[in-house]
Amino acid sequence: MPPPPMPIVLPNKIDAAWAERVAAECEADATAVTFEVGTWEGASDIGEGRLLQLVRHLDWRGTRIVLRLREGLPAIEEDPHHDLWKVFREQLSALILVQAADAVLDPQGVDRKGEISAVQTQILSANGGEIGFGRELALVRIDRIGAPRAFLAFDRREENFTRVGGRVTQLTRALNLRHVGIEKLIPFAHEAVENTLDHGRTDLTGERIEALRFMQIRRREIPRKPRMEGLEVDADRFGSYLRRLSRDEILGDERHAKFVELTVADCGVGISARLVGSTEIYSGPISEEKKKTLAAMQAGTSSKGNDEIGAGQGLSKALEVAQVLRGIFVVRTGRLELTYDASLEGGDDDDGWHVAERGYLPGTTLSLCAPWWEGAQGRVDETAAR
Repeated sequence: MPPPPMPIVLPNKIDAAWAERVAAECEADATAVTFEVGTWEGASDIGEGRLLQLVRHLDWRGTRIVLRLREGLPAIEEDPHHDLWKVFREQLSALILVQAADAVLDPQGVDRKGEISAVQTQILSANGGEIGFGRELALVRIDRIGAPRAFLAFDRREENFTRVGGRVTQLTRALNLRHVGIEKLIPFAHEAVENTLDHGRTDLTGERIEALRFMQIRRREIPRKPRMEGLEVDADRFGSYLRRLSRDEILGDERHAKFVELTVADCGVGISARLVGSTEIYSGPISEEKKKTLAAMQAGTSSKGNDEIGAGQGLSKALEVAQVLRGIFVVRTGRLELTYDASLEGGDDDDGWHVAERGYLPGTTLSLCAPWWEGAQGRVDETAAR
Protein backbone atom coordinates (compact mmCIF):
# COMPACT_ATOMS: atom_id res chain seq x y z
CA MET A 1 0.00 0.00 0.00
CA PRO A 2 1.57 3.36 -1.00
CA PRO A 3 2.21 5.93 1.74
CA PRO A 4 -0.36 8.75 2.13
CA PRO A 5 0.35 12.06 0.37
CA MET A 6 2.71 14.38 2.19
CA PRO A 7 0.62 17.40 3.29
CA ILE A 8 2.18 20.86 2.82
CA VAL A 9 0.41 24.05 3.86
CA LEU A 10 1.07 26.96 1.55
CA PRO A 11 2.24 29.99 3.56
CA ASN A 12 0.61 33.38 3.14
CA LYS A 13 3.64 34.40 1.08
CA ILE A 14 5.81 31.84 -0.72
CA ASP A 15 9.49 32.73 -0.51
CA ALA A 16 12.79 31.14 -1.48
CA ALA A 17 13.52 29.84 2.02
CA TRP A 18 10.15 28.05 2.17
CA ALA A 19 10.71 26.36 -1.20
CA GLU A 20 14.19 25.23 -0.16
CA ARG A 21 12.82 23.82 3.09
CA VAL A 22 10.01 21.89 1.37
CA ALA A 23 12.46 20.44 -1.14
CA ALA A 24 14.66 19.23 1.73
CA GLU A 25 11.74 17.76 3.68
CA CYS A 26 10.11 15.88 0.79
CA GLU A 27 11.34 12.30 1.00
CA ALA A 28 12.74 10.76 -2.16
CA ASP A 29 10.19 7.92 -2.08
CA ALA A 30 7.17 10.22 -1.60
CA THR A 31 4.59 9.24 -4.21
CA ALA A 32 2.36 12.30 -3.74
CA VAL A 33 2.42 15.79 -2.25
CA THR A 34 -0.71 17.77 -1.36
CA PHE A 35 -0.49 21.56 -1.14
CA GLU A 36 -3.23 22.91 1.13
CA VAL A 37 -4.45 26.23 -0.33
CA GLY A 38 -6.13 28.66 2.06
CA THR A 39 -5.47 32.37 2.51
CA TRP A 40 -2.78 33.08 -0.02
CA GLU A 41 -1.14 36.21 -1.36
CA GLY A 42 1.19 34.56 -3.84
CA ALA A 43 4.97 34.85 -3.56
CA SER A 44 7.50 37.43 -2.47
CA ASP A 45 11.13 38.35 -3.04
CA ILE A 46 12.16 36.02 -5.86
CA GLY A 47 10.13 33.14 -4.40
CA GLU A 48 8.59 32.27 -7.77
CA GLY A 49 11.87 31.04 -9.22
CA ARG A 50 12.45 28.64 -6.34
CA LEU A 51 8.82 27.50 -6.48
CA LEU A 52 9.22 26.66 -10.17
CA GLN A 53 12.37 24.65 -9.42
CA LEU A 54 10.64 22.87 -6.50
CA VAL A 55 7.63 21.67 -8.51
CA ARG A 56 9.90 20.59 -11.37
CA HIS A 57 11.95 18.61 -8.84
CA LEU A 58 8.82 16.81 -7.64
CA ASP A 59 7.69 16.19 -11.22
CA TRP A 60 11.03 14.69 -12.27
CA ARG A 61 10.88 12.31 -9.30
CA GLY A 62 7.44 11.14 -10.37
CA THR A 63 5.72 12.66 -7.33
CA ARG A 64 2.02 13.40 -7.86
CA ILE A 65 1.22 17.06 -7.08
CA VAL A 66 -2.25 17.92 -5.80
CA LEU A 67 -3.62 21.33 -4.81
CA ARG A 68 -6.45 21.09 -2.27
CA LEU A 69 -8.63 24.19 -1.88
CA ARG A 70 -9.86 24.84 1.66
CA GLU A 71 -12.82 26.87 0.44
CA GLY A 72 -15.23 26.53 -2.44
CA LEU A 73 -14.52 28.10 -5.82
CA PRO A 74 -17.57 29.21 -7.83
CA ALA A 75 -17.60 28.90 -11.59
CA ILE A 76 -15.85 31.91 -13.09
CA GLU A 77 -19.07 32.93 -14.86
CA GLU A 78 -20.81 33.14 -11.47
CA ASP A 79 -18.20 35.20 -9.60
CA PRO A 80 -15.12 36.23 -11.62
CA HIS A 81 -14.07 38.57 -8.78
CA HIS A 82 -13.88 35.85 -6.13
CA ASP A 83 -10.63 36.11 -4.14
CA LEU A 84 -9.31 32.75 -5.35
CA TRP A 85 -10.10 33.56 -8.97
CA LYS A 86 -8.14 36.79 -8.58
CA VAL A 87 -5.19 34.77 -7.26
CA PHE A 88 -5.37 32.21 -10.08
CA ARG A 89 -5.65 34.93 -12.73
CA GLU A 90 -3.07 37.40 -11.38
CA GLN A 91 -0.41 35.50 -9.44
CA LEU A 92 2.60 33.97 -11.17
CA SER A 93 3.00 31.54 -8.26
CA ALA A 94 -0.58 30.33 -8.77
CA LEU A 95 0.12 29.81 -12.47
CA ILE A 96 3.23 27.76 -11.63
CA LEU A 97 1.38 25.54 -9.15
CA VAL A 98 -1.70 24.94 -11.29
CA GLN A 99 0.31 24.14 -14.41
CA ALA A 100 2.47 21.68 -12.43
CA ALA A 101 -0.39 20.05 -10.51
CA ASP A 102 -1.93 16.72 -11.46
CA ALA A 103 -5.20 17.84 -9.84
CA VAL A 104 -6.75 20.88 -8.15
CA LEU A 105 -9.42 19.58 -5.78
CA ASP A 106 -12.17 21.70 -4.22
CA PRO A 107 -13.61 20.84 -0.75
CA GLN A 108 -16.00 18.36 -2.38
CA GLY A 109 -13.15 16.52 -4.08
CA VAL A 110 -14.04 17.78 -7.57
CA ASP A 111 -11.00 18.33 -9.81
CA ARG A 112 -11.01 21.93 -11.08
CA LYS A 113 -7.63 21.95 -12.78
CA GLY A 114 -8.94 21.93 -16.35
CA GLU A 115 -11.20 24.90 -15.70
CA ILE A 116 -8.56 26.95 -13.86
CA SER A 117 -5.80 26.13 -16.32
CA ALA A 118 -8.00 27.12 -19.27
CA VAL A 119 -8.70 30.51 -17.68
CA GLN A 120 -4.98 31.09 -17.07
CA THR A 121 -4.06 30.15 -20.62
CA GLN A 122 -6.76 32.42 -21.99
CA ILE A 123 -5.41 35.36 -19.96
CA LEU A 124 -1.85 34.73 -21.11
CA SER A 125 -2.96 34.56 -24.74
CA ALA A 126 -4.98 37.75 -24.45
CA ASN A 127 -2.16 39.64 -22.72
CA GLY A 128 0.77 38.48 -24.83
CA GLY A 129 2.10 36.20 -22.10
CA GLU A 130 1.82 38.79 -19.35
CA ILE A 131 0.53 38.01 -15.86
CA GLY A 132 0.65 40.08 -12.69
CA PHE A 133 -0.71 43.09 -10.86
CA GLY A 134 0.34 45.97 -8.64
CA ARG A 135 4.09 45.97 -8.04
CA GLU A 136 4.97 42.91 -10.11
CA LEU A 137 4.52 41.74 -13.69
CA ALA A 138 5.83 38.67 -15.48
CA LEU A 139 6.12 37.35 -19.01
CA VAL A 140 5.55 33.61 -19.26
CA ARG A 141 6.15 30.93 -21.84
CA ILE A 142 4.61 27.48 -21.42
CA ASP A 143 6.37 24.86 -23.54
CA ARG A 144 4.08 22.05 -24.66
CA ILE A 145 4.83 19.61 -27.44
CA GLY A 146 2.45 20.22 -30.32
CA ALA A 147 1.06 23.42 -28.82
CA PRO A 148 1.12 26.78 -30.64
CA ARG A 149 4.30 28.77 -30.07
CA ALA A 150 2.64 31.53 -28.14
CA PHE A 151 3.61 34.05 -25.48
CA LEU A 152 7.27 35.07 -25.12
CA ALA A 153 9.57 34.94 -28.14
CA PHE A 154 12.16 33.07 -26.06
CA ASP A 155 13.20 30.87 -28.96
CA ARG A 156 14.15 33.36 -31.68
CA ARG A 157 17.75 34.02 -30.77
CA GLU A 158 18.37 36.57 -33.52
CA GLU A 159 15.40 38.71 -32.41
CA ASN A 160 15.78 38.28 -28.67
CA PHE A 161 17.58 41.51 -27.85
CA THR A 162 15.01 43.71 -29.59
CA ARG A 163 11.99 41.73 -28.37
CA VAL A 164 13.16 41.29 -24.77
CA GLY A 165 14.29 44.91 -24.61
CA GLY A 166 10.90 46.10 -25.78
CA ARG A 167 9.05 43.99 -23.23
CA VAL A 168 11.35 45.06 -20.37
CA THR A 169 10.68 48.68 -21.29
CA GLN A 170 6.91 48.04 -21.33
CA LEU A 171 6.94 46.28 -17.97
CA THR A 172 9.10 48.84 -16.21
CA ARG A 173 6.90 51.66 -17.45
CA ALA A 174 3.80 49.79 -16.28
CA LEU A 175 5.41 49.45 -12.83
CA ASN A 176 6.32 53.16 -12.77
CA LEU A 177 10.05 52.36 -12.77
CA ARG A 178 11.04 55.45 -14.73
CA HIS A 179 14.37 56.13 -13.07
CA VAL A 180 16.10 52.78 -12.95
CA GLY A 181 18.14 53.20 -16.12
CA ILE A 182 16.15 50.87 -18.36
CA GLU A 183 18.90 50.73 -20.94
CA LYS A 184 21.09 49.08 -18.29
CA LEU A 185 18.49 46.48 -17.28
CA ILE A 186 17.87 45.30 -20.82
CA PRO A 187 21.27 43.57 -21.32
CA PHE A 188 20.77 41.59 -18.08
CA ALA A 189 17.29 40.47 -19.17
CA HIS A 190 18.60 39.56 -22.60
CA GLU A 191 21.50 37.46 -21.28
CA ALA A 192 19.24 35.75 -18.73
CA VAL A 193 16.69 34.86 -21.43
CA GLU A 194 19.54 33.61 -23.62
CA ASN A 195 20.43 31.29 -20.75
CA THR A 196 16.97 29.72 -20.94
CA LEU A 197 17.60 29.05 -24.62
CA ASP A 198 20.76 27.14 -23.76
CA HIS A 199 19.67 25.36 -20.56
CA GLY A 200 15.89 25.51 -20.23
CA ARG A 201 14.30 24.31 -23.48
CA THR A 202 15.61 20.78 -24.02
CA ASP A 203 17.08 17.91 -22.08
CA LEU A 204 20.54 16.52 -22.77
CA THR A 205 19.24 14.30 -25.58
CA GLY A 206 17.71 17.28 -27.37
CA GLU A 207 14.11 16.41 -26.44
CA ARG A 208 11.84 19.35 -25.69
CA ILE A 209 11.10 19.93 -22.00
CA GLU A 210 7.39 20.45 -21.36
CA ALA A 211 7.50 23.08 -18.66
CA LEU A 212 7.19 26.77 -17.88
CA ARG A 213 9.72 29.60 -18.19
CA PHE A 214 9.30 33.20 -17.12
CA MET A 215 10.83 36.65 -16.83
CA GLN A 216 9.49 38.71 -13.92
CA ILE A 217 10.04 42.30 -12.85
CA ARG A 218 9.05 43.44 -9.35
CA ARG A 219 9.17 46.84 -7.72
CA ARG A 220 10.27 46.59 -4.09
CA GLU A 221 10.35 49.07 -1.24
CA ILE A 222 12.23 47.86 1.84
CA PRO A 223 12.30 49.69 5.21
CA ARG A 224 15.75 51.12 5.85
CA LYS A 225 15.92 48.78 8.85
CA PRO A 226 14.41 45.87 6.96
CA ARG A 227 12.83 42.70 8.16
CA MET A 228 14.61 40.05 6.15
CA GLU A 229 12.06 37.26 5.77
CA GLY A 230 12.01 35.71 2.35
CA LEU A 231 14.96 37.47 0.79
CA GLU A 232 16.81 35.50 -1.85
CA VAL A 233 20.20 36.12 -0.25
CA ASP A 234 21.18 35.60 3.35
CA ALA A 235 19.60 38.27 5.57
CA ASP A 236 22.89 39.49 7.00
CA ARG A 237 24.41 39.76 3.54
CA PHE A 238 21.48 41.79 2.26
CA GLY A 239 21.52 43.98 5.37
CA SER A 240 25.22 44.65 4.83
CA TYR A 241 24.47 45.47 1.20
CA LEU A 242 21.86 48.06 2.28
CA ARG A 243 24.28 49.62 4.74
CA ARG A 244 26.97 49.99 2.08
CA LEU A 245 24.51 51.63 -0.32
CA SER A 246 23.37 53.96 2.46
CA ARG A 247 26.98 54.87 3.24
CA ASP A 248 27.49 55.90 -0.36
CA GLU A 249 24.16 57.80 -0.34
CA ILE A 250 22.85 55.61 -3.16
CA LEU A 251 19.56 54.94 -1.37
CA GLY A 252 18.68 58.61 -0.88
CA ASP A 253 17.02 60.03 2.20
CA GLU A 254 13.65 58.27 2.01
CA ARG A 255 12.44 55.89 4.74
CA HIS A 256 12.22 53.00 2.30
CA ALA A 257 15.00 51.70 0.08
CA LYS A 258 13.61 51.31 -3.44
CA PHE A 259 14.74 48.42 -5.62
CA VAL A 260 13.90 46.78 -8.92
CA GLU A 261 14.06 42.99 -8.99
CA LEU A 262 14.36 41.08 -12.26
CA THR A 263 14.20 37.27 -12.32
CA VAL A 264 14.38 34.77 -15.18
CA ALA A 265 13.74 31.09 -14.38
CA ASP A 266 13.47 27.80 -16.25
CA CYS A 267 13.03 24.07 -15.61
CA GLY A 268 16.03 22.83 -17.57
CA VAL A 269 18.97 20.58 -16.69
CA GLY A 270 20.98 23.30 -15.00
CA ILE A 271 24.16 25.13 -15.95
CA SER A 272 26.86 22.63 -14.97
CA ALA A 273 25.02 19.60 -16.43
CA ARG A 274 24.66 21.39 -19.75
CA LEU A 275 28.36 22.25 -19.80
CA VAL A 276 29.53 18.68 -19.14
CA GLY A 277 26.68 16.97 -20.99
CA SER A 278 25.51 14.85 -18.05
CA THR A 279 23.36 15.18 -14.94
CA GLU A 280 25.78 12.82 -13.18
CA ILE A 281 27.64 15.92 -12.07
CA TYR A 282 24.91 16.43 -9.45
CA SER A 283 25.75 13.13 -7.76
CA GLY A 284 29.51 13.68 -7.89
CA PRO A 285 31.83 15.93 -5.86
CA ILE A 286 30.21 19.30 -5.37
CA SER A 287 33.61 20.92 -5.93
CA GLU A 288 33.41 19.92 -9.60
CA GLU A 289 29.90 21.35 -9.96
CA LYS A 290 31.11 24.56 -8.32
CA LYS A 291 34.05 24.76 -10.70
CA LYS A 292 31.87 24.36 -13.80
CA THR A 293 29.20 26.79 -12.60
CA LEU A 294 31.74 29.49 -11.77
CA ALA A 295 33.36 28.97 -15.16
CA ALA A 296 29.99 29.69 -16.81
CA MET A 297 30.11 33.18 -15.30
CA GLN A 298 33.30 33.97 -17.20
CA ALA A 299 33.68 35.10 -20.79
CA GLY A 300 34.91 32.27 -22.99
CA THR A 301 32.75 29.53 -21.45
CA SER A 302 29.64 28.40 -23.31
CA SER A 303 27.50 25.36 -24.05
CA LYS A 304 26.68 26.77 -27.51
CA GLY A 305 28.38 25.73 -30.68
CA ASN A 306 31.25 28.01 -31.67
CA ASP A 307 29.30 29.36 -34.64
CA GLU A 308 26.19 30.31 -32.64
CA ILE A 309 25.33 33.88 -31.73
CA GLY A 310 26.65 34.70 -28.27
CA ALA A 311 28.96 31.68 -28.07
CA GLY A 312 31.70 32.08 -25.48
CA GLN A 313 30.03 34.90 -23.54
CA GLY A 314 28.68 32.79 -20.71
CA LEU A 315 26.83 34.93 -18.15
CA SER A 316 29.64 37.46 -17.98
CA LYS A 317 27.50 40.18 -19.57
CA ALA A 318 24.79 39.71 -16.94
CA LEU A 319 27.46 40.02 -14.26
CA GLU A 320 28.73 43.23 -15.85
CA VAL A 321 25.23 44.71 -15.62
CA ALA A 322 25.04 43.82 -11.90
CA GLN A 323 28.35 45.59 -11.39
CA VAL A 324 27.24 48.70 -13.28
CA LEU A 325 23.94 48.90 -11.36
CA ARG A 326 25.66 48.18 -8.02
CA GLY A 327 23.22 45.32 -7.49
CA ILE A 328 23.07 41.82 -6.08
CA PHE A 329 23.10 38.99 -8.63
CA VAL A 330 21.87 35.56 -7.46
CA VAL A 331 22.10 32.27 -9.36
CA ARG A 332 20.35 29.12 -8.10
CA THR A 333 21.19 26.00 -10.10
CA GLY A 334 21.83 22.34 -9.24
CA ARG A 335 23.18 22.12 -5.68
CA LEU A 336 24.49 25.68 -5.56
CA GLU A 337 23.38 29.21 -4.77
CA LEU A 338 25.83 31.84 -5.98
CA THR A 339 25.60 35.47 -4.88
CA TYR A 340 27.55 38.39 -6.29
CA ASP A 341 27.36 41.61 -4.26
CA ALA A 342 28.55 44.44 -6.49
CA SER A 343 28.74 46.86 -3.55
CA LEU A 344 31.69 44.99 -2.06
CA GLU A 345 35.10 46.51 -2.68
CA GLY A 346 37.58 43.85 -3.66
CA GLY A 347 34.84 41.24 -4.04
CA ASP A 348 34.08 38.11 -2.07
CA ASP A 349 35.61 34.66 -2.43
CA ASP A 350 35.74 32.88 -5.83
CA ASP A 351 36.24 35.95 -8.01
CA GLY A 352 33.64 37.93 -6.12
CA TRP A 353 31.07 35.12 -5.80
CA HIS A 354 29.80 33.85 -2.47
CA VAL A 355 28.95 30.17 -3.04
CA ALA A 356 26.57 28.28 -0.74
CA GLU A 357 25.75 24.59 -0.95
CA ARG A 358 22.04 23.70 -1.14
CA GLY A 359 19.92 20.64 -1.85
CA TYR A 360 19.54 19.67 -5.51
CA LEU A 361 16.93 21.54 -7.55
CA PRO A 362 16.58 21.24 -11.34
CA GLY A 363 16.48 24.28 -13.55
CA THR A 364 18.11 27.68 -13.12
CA THR A 365 16.95 30.94 -11.56
CA LEU A 366 18.85 34.16 -12.30
CA SER A 367 17.93 37.22 -10.23
CA LEU A 368 19.15 40.80 -10.07
CA CYS A 369 18.17 43.28 -7.36
CA ALA A 370 19.33 46.90 -7.84
CA PRO A 371 18.38 50.39 -6.55
CA TRP A 372 15.89 52.29 -8.69
CA TRP A 373 14.95 55.60 -7.01
CA GLU A 374 15.37 58.81 -9.03
CA GLY A 375 19.02 59.81 -8.88
CA ALA A 376 20.23 56.37 -7.72
CA GLN A 377 22.14 55.62 -10.89
CA GLY A 378 23.77 59.04 -10.82
CA ARG A 379 25.03 58.25 -7.32
CA VAL A 380 26.18 54.79 -8.47
CA ASP A 381 28.16 56.37 -11.31
CA GLU A 382 29.68 58.98 -8.97
CA THR A 383 30.74 56.27 -6.51
CA ALA A 384 32.28 54.20 -9.28
CA ALA A 385 34.21 57.25 -10.51
CA ARG A 386 35.62 57.87 -7.02
